[in-house]
Amino acid sequence: MSGVKVKNGTAKTVLIRPEILSEITIPIGCSSDIKYEVILPECVEAPICKNQKIGEISYYLYDDEVYQTDIIASDSVEKMTFFKALLILLKSTISF
Repeated sequence: MSGVKVKNGTAKTVLIRPEILSEITIPIGCSSDIKYEVILPECVEAPICKNQKIGEISYYLYDDEVYQTDIIASDSVEKMTFFKALLILLKSTISF
């Protein structure tokens, strides 16, 4: 999976992943009938904790849900403060 935009954070995006990946058994010949629905916000507000729920994904065979798991943050993202912004600015202008 990719990432979700972060508002007011020290990072512009947070990487996401499924919380649990399990195998499911489906009847032979039905793999093309599997559909999925991803529910994710366009943007999340910092701070974000590692493993925090961001959204969810559900898999369906015909109209029956056969599997669902949460989508979680792979890493933490701190809330941006004035001092953190100043530190980032100083680090980008001063190099040794």
